[in-house]
Amino acid sequence: MSRAAFAAHGVLRSPGAFPPRLCAALRKEALALLEKVQGVSPFALSHQLRRWLTDPIRAPAARHILRAPLTPPVSEALQHLVPVAQQLGLREDARLVELNYTVSLPGAPSQEMHSDISPMNETQRVVTFWAAVQAVHASMGPTEIWPGSHQVARTFIGSLPPALQRQRKVPEYMYVDGEYQAVSPSGEPITEEQLEEERQASAEAAAELKRRVRAGHLEAMTSACGDVVAMDCRVFHRGSANSSSEARVLFNASFQEAPRCVGFRV
Repeated sequence: MSRAAFAAHGVLRSPGAFPPRLCAALRKEALALLEKVQGVSPFALSHQLRRWLTDPIRAPAARHILRAPLTPPVSEALQHLVPVAQQLGLREDARLVELNYTVSLPGAPSQEMHSDISPMNETQRVVTFWAAVQAVHASMGPTEIWPGSHQVARTFIGSLPPALQRQRKVPEYMYVDGEYQAVSPSGEPITEEQLEEERQASAEAAAELKRRVRAGHLEAMTSACGDVVAMDCRVFHRGSANSSSEARVLFNASFQEAPRCVGFRV
């Protein structure tokens, strides 16, 4: 796939990027970490609090995002990502911003469709690489991706009134003339009727965005052991339901690219 094609679709499959020996080592590490966080310890408590407080989109009841330590297998895995990253034109001083194992346990429900960063973000590219460390069959809840959905979303969001183009807490409050009042994005007091109109308009825009994304082509990332999927983090995706009796384990690394950089380094 060319760089232009990746920019348009936001997804690249790279079959057999990781050797079976490395996949087995990574899966062993991930399952050992999973056992550790399911125990009783300060480490386990910290993990559980982080899941429930900061990762609601990931359906924490049966999903775990485990921070991967920089062990020899993880370091080797990063090196195996280099050819894929070069194919995408990811540049040399791309910064590693996420290094995890993603574990979907049997019974994990489908996630909500989402993008990891705003489709309107044009300043710094973020690319996530997912490596299947075992074969991922349809019943195991493979990641589902809507290729090109970042382009669809950008076009739609750009057509909205400016007030709806950015996410904000509704309502926002501040003191105005000594009174704690709901305010508009510009800081002007607004009435409850105006608040309700804003909520309704925001909900309608979000529903229409999801409808347009779902109308596009959906790809389920079923994979052979060692396959890698690269994804622009603005693309809409979700983890599907794991109805199998086996844990689905992915090794994932995300890189953020600074402006005006050349090459790739891990």
